[in-house]
This record gives sequence, structure tokens and C-alpha cells, in this order.
Amino acid sequence: VQQMYSATKSPFALLVGRVLARGDISSLDQPLVDFVPELAGQGRAALTFRNAMAMESGLAQSPELDQGDIRAGRSQLEATLARGTTHGPYEYFIYNHAGYRILFTALERATGMSLPDLTREELFAPLGMTGAYWVEIRNDDRLLGYQSIRMRPRDLAKVGQLMLNDGLWNGSRYLSAEYIEQLRTAPAPKTNPSYGLFWHLNAGNFYLSYRESNFMRSRLLPGTPPDAYANFGNSGQIVVVVPSLDLVWVRTGRQIPSNIWTPNSTVAQLSAAVVAAAEREAVGLQGKRLVHLDDSQHHAFKPLLVAEAGIAEGLLPVVGGNGVEPFAVVRSGLSGSSAVTSRNAAIAFSHFPTRW
Repeated sequence: VQQMYSATKSPFALLVGRVLARGDISSLDQPLVDFVPELAGQGRAALTFRNAMAMESGLAQSPELDQGDIRAGRSQLEATLARGTTHGPYEYFIYNHAGYRILFTALERATGMSLPDLTREELFAPLGMTGAYWVEIRNDDRLLGYQSIRMRPRDLAKVGQLMLNDGLWNGSRYLSAEYIEQLRTAPAPKTNPSYGLFWHLNAGNFYLSYRESNFMRSRLLPGTPPDAYANFGNSGQIVVVVPSLDLVWVRTGRQIPSNIWTPNSTVAQLSAAVVAAAEREAVGLQGKRLVHLDDSQHHAFKPLLVAEAGIAEGLLPVVGGNGVEPFAVVRSGLSGSSAVTSRNAAIAFSHFPTRW
């Protein structure tokens, strides 16, 4: 299993939807102070699920504040309580970990369950995410909070597929289509059209960067259709959904050269390569289109044009212990293994079978 870092926000957004569907929270616009009364004061009563998920809550954020929390040994709840607000809701976008992690406490108090137990019940079990778990942050024996989820690449892919299917999983309704649409819609497009609710959007004619909120006159993923949306975690944990191509692709593993906010980023280049291969309409095993990329040459991400075992040119399915998996695994030059492991795992695929 691979630690997903900030790509955890994509499955976490599904978890929020499940808690909403259970009736434990009334709406995404419900104030967090309803569940975390300690938030009252310093403008924090305006925090809601929606504006926190949009990274537009107005809660103060800076690298200096983050480092101060670490030096002080604060829990994730204490880190939020140590900050006031600098803007009103939806006035300003900045990638805000404290605003995200206060939702852990809100969900625990709303449901009466620990975050790991809630996630096992509402996310891991229904979607068959075997071996997935939350990574704890501890100071000696004191639990400070949770860093991110460890899961298999195929499990991150399941999140993308569920989003592509408007909330359906294996033919059953997991979340409402209306909720899924909210996740991939910018709540304040004039502030930032490139971020929905814990999902990066390839929409609009500009995006805002990670820490500085600098204005970038470009789509986030040039070379990828504008209906695409994505998530990105530290070192290059990536899931991208392209509805117009019926495409989902995932990459996990070790460090890539640049993050998703860098102009002409590694993510953008990889996405453009996957999209170009998908648009060629290569059709492989049982009509399932698979894309295999090679990142062994300094992450050049050139599509491999390989014919093997009767599979159409441009495809390279990986044979596992039980035969051919329903996705392609990118073989990494960093480890030389084709196994789906935390060191090299990466997959790209579209048109998943109904059940897998």
C-alpha cells in the first residue's frame, strides 16, 4: 500500500458525503462549530464543511504557522484553535491543511466514531479497499491526528471510477450524483475556478498555486480536456478523471520532478501523454482500453508502443498471480519491479469492467 498524502482528500471527500447521507450532518454548509464548539471566536464560526473543502474558509495559513504547530507539538485540533481567520469565506484561496484536518474532528464528533473506524465502515469496506488504513501522527503515546491514508493504487483508481460514474459503484448507488457534482464544481469560480471540493479542476482560464496563491494564466493541466479533475499528493500520488474520454488514470510511487502547480508540470506532461494515447482509441483485452507509460527515462513519460500477446499496439497488460489484471501497471525505472508496491506502483486505465 502507498501513502497517498494529499491525494487522500479524494477518498476523504467521499467519506464526508457518506456522513452527509447518513444524516449525521445536515448539509455541507453546516458550521463546523456545531460539532467543534471550541472553534467559536476569531472568525472561525464561519467555517463550514463546504468552505473548508474548497480551501476558501478564510482560516489563517502559512508555512510558518505549520512549522510552529510542529515545534509546539500541537494536535490537529489544537493547530486550528491556534489560528484566527484572515479573510471571509470564499474571498481567498490557499491550500490549507489545518482547515482540512479540522474536518477529522468534526466527523468524529458528528458520528461518535473514530476516523479510522468510520472510514473502514463507510469507505474501505463498501469499496473493497483491502489493507487500506490511516497513518497516525503521534508524539510518544499522544495521538495528534492523522497524516493520510495508505492504500493500493487500484483503490485510488476506484475513487476516480466512482467519480466518473457519478456516485455509482458496481451498479449500486454509493453517493448521490448531486453530491458528486458538488465535488467537481468550484463554489467561488471568481476566486478560483480550478478547485472544487477537495478536487483540482482543469476548468477556467487560470489557476492559483499551492502556498502563495499566485495567479497562473493557464489551465492546470494543459493538453488535457477542460472537463478533467484531479488530485495530487506529495511525491506524485495522482488520480485524474477525464469524463469526455471516459478515462481515469492513477500514478503512485516515488518523487516526481515537479508538483501539479508548477507551469508545464510533470503531472501535466504525464496527463497529456495519457490523453494522447487514449485519444488514439487503442483497444485491448476484452475491449478495455489500457494505456502503458514508461517513466524510466528521467520521467519522460513516453507511451510505450508495444504489441504483446495479441494486445493492440500501445498496450501492455501486466500478468499477475491470477492472470491479467484489469489495468496496466507502469514499470518504474526506480525499482525495476512490476509488482503493485509503494515503490513503483502506477496505473493508467479506462473503461473498467462493471465488477472487479
